[in-house]
Amino acid sequence: MGERIKCKKCGDILQSKYRHDFQMCKCGSCYIDGGDDYCRVGGEKEDIEWIDRNDKKQFKYLFDYCEEILNKKIYFISDTHFNHKKIIKYCSRPFKDVEEMNKVLIENWNNTVTDFDTIFHLGDVALTNESEMKEIIPKLKGKKILIKGNHDKKSKEFFRSIGFEEIPENPLKLNTEKLILSHKPLADTEIPEGYINIHGHIHNNPLHKINPTTNEMEYPKELYSEKLHINVSVDVIDFKPISLEELLKKVEGK
Repeated sequence: MGERIKCKKCGDILQSKYRHDFQMCKCGSCYIDGGDDYCRVGGEKEDIEWIDRNDKKQFKYLFDYCEEILNKKIYFISDTHFNHKKIIKYCSRPFKDVEEMNKVLIENWNNTVTDFDTIFHLGDVALTNESEMKEIIPKLKGKKILIKGNHDKKSKEFFRSIGFEEIPENPLKLNTEKLILSHKPLADTEIPEGYINIHGHIHNNPLHKINPTTNEMEYPKELYSEKLHINVSVDVIDFKPISLEELLKKVEGK
């Protein structure tokens, strides 16, 4: 059994079962994220009650003791495509060139996310060389977690080196909020009962778009139902990260 904590504010019990099993309580006061070699816990010490804590594993317990952590949030974004010139035309993005696009995306990100927030990037970060990625990604605020997309060909080690703290396997479940994160939309049969698939990849296209070349849907209605999918490509979230609270409102509307 993994480590368990209880939030004294809302009563939620959070359990860390495996590496990158990120859990946050419903009031946002504390979180736990564990693995074989560590257990990261965040929140104010007085708000956390330990239920199970295996010190024999010599886990490393990290607490963030700062006032700002009480207001920390979780955000989501996908398909930034930094430095990808052609994406402006492909998706009708309202930018004159990649310089303007990069500038707006970075500003929107940093005006929304703080250094104490967590942001899940659901893939296709950039289409550019390593040196330019090393210039762009460290400018972005927050604890960055990457679900790799089809254009994210570089190694996990590289993405960690430029500022992504975690690169979990795709898909990733957020059990507390009943969300399953992926780059491409998941088939209904891949989505656990009671969960909603948060994804990117399709940009500003509808889920059931017909491919003009094949005259078929890449994601057929009978296999990919609208009610189980929410797209967080930047093209449909006003080119800025969307908060967990905003996302849950969309879930309620399903």
